[in-house]
Amino acid sequence: MSSLNPNFVKAYDDESFDGYLCRSAADLGYSSPAWLLAEIGIKDSRNCSDEDIARFAEHYGLDQAHLLSMYQYESVTGKGRRGNFFRIKDHFVCPQCMISAGYIRQVWCHALCTACTVHSVQLVSINNYGDGLGLGANLNLFMFFDSRLYESPVNCMVASAGQVMLAKLLADANQAAEVFPAILHNESLPENFSSFLMLLSDLKSGNAYNKNKNISFEQAVQVASDLQELLIDFDHTFDKSVIARIQAANSRVSGGFIPALGGWYKRLHKEFSSVAYDQIRDRVSRTLVAHAEAPLNRKMKQIGSALLEEKKSLTGSEAARMLNSSLDKIVAMVKSGELKGRIVESAANEFCMVSRLEVDRLRQESLEFLDGNQVMELLAIPKRLKDRLVDCEILVPVSDESRSKFSRGKFRKRSVLQLLENLEGYYQPKTISSGSTLSSISRRRLNKSVSEDIYIAIFTGEIKCCHLDKSMQGLERYIYDDADIDSIVERSGRKIEISVADMLDLFGFKHAEVKGWINGGLLKARSELHGQHARYYISLPEFNEFKSRHIILSKAARDMGKLPAHLASSLRARGLLTEAELPEGDGRRGLLIDVQKMLSYVLAN
Repeated sequence: MSSLNPNFVKAYDDESFDGYLCRSAADLGYSSPAWLLAEIGIKDSRNCSDEDIARFAEHYGLDQAHLLSMYQYESVTGKGRRGNFFRIKDHFVCPQCMISAGYIRQVWCHALCTACTVHSVQLVSINNYGDGLGLGANLNLFMFFDSRLYESPVNCMVASAGQVMLAKLLADANQAAEVFPAILHNESLPENFSSFLMLLSDLKSGNAYNKNKNISFEQAVQVASDLQELLIDFDHTFDKSVIARIQAANSRVSGGFIPALGGWYKRLHKEFSSVAYDQIRDRVSRTLVAHAEAPLNRKMKQIGSALLEEKKSLTGSEAARMLNSSLDKIVAMVKSGELKGRIVESAANEFCMVSRLEVDRLRQESLEFLDGNQVMELLAIPKRLKDRLVDCEILVPVSDESRSKFSRGKFRKRSVLQLLENLEGYYQPKTISSGSTLSSISRRRLNKSVSEDIYIAIFTGEIKCCHLDKSMQGLERYIYDDADIDSIVERSGRKIEISVADMLDLFGFKHAEVKGWINGGLLKARSELHGQHARYYISLPEFNEFKSRHIILSKAARDMGKLPAHLASSLRARGLLTEAELPEGDGRRGLLIDVQKMLSYVLAN
C-alpha cells in the first residue's frame, strides 16, 4: 500500500472518477494526475479495466467498490459503461455547486445534461474560468482544481424547464421510470436509454443527430427543448407527435410513405427491438393503422403480426404476404371464386378483401408441405443424397393437383417424418467392425443404380440400422454395417460401368457411334440427366452381350486390310449389316455386322 493513503481526499458518492483523480493529484501537490496512474502501470484513465481500478484501489488503500461506481457512472440513468453519451474532453460545471462543494458530479459528464438540478442554472464550461487569465480553451480539469479556479465567481444563466427536467431524469433513475413506465423491463430502464431520448427528440422536432459524433453542448440544449413537452406528459405528447408525423407523410405529393415519416421510424424498429420497447413499437404501429392515408398493406412492412390477428378480413396484399403469394394471384382467385372474398370497387380503384378464416385455412394447409431445402434440414442430408432419394422414389414429390394452392413445397411433411419412424423401427443393434451413414454411402464412388439398390434396401428394412448416434440429427443418426452394404454392391450386375468417354479411351469408339447404337436399341445402357444433356453408362454384361451379337465393321475392315466402304457394300448386298441411327455427316461410321445373320448365311451357302 502506498504511503499516500492517509493524504488522499475523501471521494463524494456522486463524484466522477476523472474529477476525483484530478482533485486528488492537485491536493497531493502532483504536477499531473498521470503520476498517480503511472505508479501502477495505467497509461490512460479513460481506458481502464475493472482489474486496473482494483489495482489502483489496492495500491492507494481506497474503496474498490466506490471507485468502480465512480468510473462506471453508477449514479447516472441509462449509464452504459462510459459510452458515447459521456463527455471526454469538455467539462461543464455549476458555478454555485462548485463554490459549496468543489468536485465534478457524475451527471454533469453526461452529454445531454446542461443544467444543475439544485440551482436550476445552465452549466458553464470550465474554460470560462480561464478567460480572465488568458487560458481560454487550454484550461484542463487538473489546472482547474490545482489553481482552485472553481472558487472564483462566474456568470451563469437560468436554465429552461426542459433542461432542468432532463437533468433530473439523468440524475434520478426513479424519476425517469415514472416518466417512462412503458419502457421498464424487470423494473429497470434499458442501457440505451440515452439513445431513446435522442429518438424522441428526432420524433418531436425532426432534428436527427449523427450517433457516431459527439453531441455538442448547443445540441444538448436543443434536445432538452425538444423533450420538454414529452417529459411533462409523455403518453399524450408522444401520440400527438406520431400523428403529426403521419399527417405530414399523408400530405406528400409523391409515393414513399415510410421514408416520409422520417428516420425515427426505421430507427425505432432497428435499434430498439428489445422487449423493453415492445409497447412503444406496438403503440406506433396501431397509430399508423388508424391515421395513415396510404396502402399500408404494401408500405408498412414493420406492422406486427399481432395487428393482423385482430382483423376479420384482410386486404389482398396482406393475404398475399401471409400466403407467400402475389397480389395478382389473390385477386384472380377471388374473381374466379376459388378464394372466398370480394372485390370492392371505387371511382378510380378496386380493392380486394379476403376472408381471414379462409387465409388461415390455406396457410395451415401450405405448412403441411416442405420444399427441398426444408427436407434437407429436417433429414440433415446434403442435396446429392436428397436427389438420389427422389430418383429411387423414396422421397416422392406430390403432384400440383394434390397440393395446396399456396404450397411452395412438393414433399408432404408427414411422409418425410414417416421415413424417420420407419428407420427407427428397423433398428437392430449389433457389433460391427465398421459402419456408414447414408451421407457416407452417398459420397462413395458407386454408380447410380447400385446406390439406388442400397437406399431401397435400407428404407424397406432389408438392411437394418445397427447403431444409433444420439449426438446427431435426422438420417445422420443411423449407422449401417459396411458388410451389408458391400454385399449389395458385389451382387449388383452394374457393379462396374463404362461411360461413353471410357468407350473412346478403351476401344476407340466415337461418341456418335456409341450414341447411335444406344438410340437404335443395339446397345443397352443406363442414362442420367445432367442439366439438359443425358449421360450414358454401360455395364459389363450389357457390353459383353453387344459384342457377342455384333462385329464393328470398321475394325473388321482394318483387320482384313480392306476399305470399310467396299466391305460395307459387299455385306449390305448380302443383308449382313445392322445399321444404327447416326447423326447426319457421320458417313458409314458405326456400321455393325450382325453375327447371327452372318452365321446363317455361311451355313446356307
